[in-house]
Amino acid sequence: MTLWLTYHEDLRHSPRVRVLIDFIDSIFQNRHNQLAPSRFPFTKT
Repeated sequence: MTLWLTYHEDLRHSPRVRVLIDFIDSIFQNRHNQLAPSRFPFTKT
């Protein structure tokens, strides 16, 4: 599952933005099976 996050280039190194990006990434990594249906057409098996 792919999620695109967009943010202003000036905020790339902001600690707050980095923490949020890492948090969102961890949610998708840990709960991938719950977020994407098992028959999701683009899911690698």
